[in-house]
Amino acid sequence: MNTSLLATTMHTQTSNDTECGHIFTMYIVPDILHCTAFIIGFVYFRITEGEPMYSLMEKVRRII
Repeated sequence: MNTSLLATTMHTQTSNDTECGHIFTMYIVPDILHCTAFIIGFVYFRITEGEPMYSLMEKVRRII
């Protein structure tokens, strides 16, 4: 019984060694990157006037 307990303890210790335990790199950095990408996308697609889209629509109107 003691050997199975020892083997289980050794197995859990080795499996935890391969996981990244740094909170900063696991949670904070991805959240900052995700938030930055959202803001850039929001600014690019919502706030800019989209001049190429309007010129493309005018070209299509002239053809029709």
